Amino acid sequence: MESQSDMGVNVLQSVFDGLRASPRSDGLGQIIQVLSATTQSGTSHVARNLALIGARQPADDGKRVGLFDCDYAQLAQTNHFFTATRANQMQGPYDASFGAQGCWHIAHSNGSYSDNSNICGLYIDSQTGLAVTSLFWDQLYQSDRVTLRQAPPYWQVLRSHFSYVFVDCPALDRSTDGLLIAPDCDQTILVAKADTSSNPVHQSARDKIIQAGGRYSGLLLNAGAPMRLINQTAEQIASNKPV
Repeated sequence: MESQSDMGVNVLQSVFDGLRASPRSDGLGQIIQVLSATTQSGTSHVARNLALIGARQPADDGKRVGLFDCDYAQLAQTNHFFTATRANQMQGPYDASFGAQGCWHIAHSNGSYSDNSNICGLYIDSQTGLAVTSLFWDQLYQSDRVTLRQAPPYWQVLRSHFSYVFVDCPALDRSTDGLLIAPDCDQTILVAKADTSSNPVHQSARDKIIQAGGRYSGLLLNAGAPMRLINQTAEQIASNKPV
């Protein structure tokens, strides 16, 4: 009998296979947003493991897979990859802006905003080849906050450099920043705890994604039960062609 861990891996593999079966018509890479309605739903876990699945499989175009940590208040990916035992295998930093204006900006305590392309770096995991972003907090004031913003040209530039970019976004009960970039993503996967699947907050989140111009792929139930995808199957995700 399969363990819940094995079943979760198989579900995520099926989700990734569905994404791979629906390439963009222009041949560019895909931006996959991973989002949740509520905090502590396992969004970062799902985003990271989807990205690792992609990184371990040869891409048709030979490009890397990226994991962009855009939950700037939590930075779960940074906390995962830059532990004492893992940090030495992270190569970099490299320029995460790729010559474009990034999807981040700095909110200052006086209400103003500023741009600084140098606060976000890209690192390569030497074990898997996965590209992971991280912030440089030493370049910020203690009162500064980093938030997401709309940056369609930036995501388009990333499509030229990556086969897939998985974007770990803050839960909607903490920030609506994820809705700003939903229209620029090829798919948005909503993550929820298994025991909250009937909570109307998830349907509300789905509606907000669609109303914002995003492409909703389905609800991925995580934690507390075997992982599973509802609302849309992997095959339905594959048929939801990015435009």
